[in-house]
Amino acid sequence: MIGVTDAHPVWSGDTGLARERSDLSWGRTLLSVMTVTALFLRWLPEYGGGVLLPVVFGILAGLGLVRLRHGRRAEVFAGHGDAVVEVFGLTALVLLVGLAGLVLITIGVPG
Repeated sequence: MIGVTDAHPVWSGDTGLARERSDLSWGRTLLSVMTVTALFLRWLPEYGGGVLLPVVFGILAGLGLVRLRHGRRAEVFAGHGDAVVEVFGLTALVLLVGLAGLVLITIGVPG
């Protein structure tokens, strides 16, 4: 694991504020991604019901990441874990939301 030695965990010299800021930034980022996902609803009149698929997927994936993050929070705060799964999940969610937007703009919804 990068940044962790056997004697000193990553958060060993931290007074607690960095962990709280990190947790708050996760919340803000997920809220931003879910908001952008909800913006697909603006395209509902133009593209029809096919727009609901990325909205539902984005909201479910975002809620899944929130649940995963809350489940691992104590472990990460204790300095015994890392957030690799959450980072990859959030990255995939952002890329899929962007890809869905590009698909809707360039080729539209089939049907």
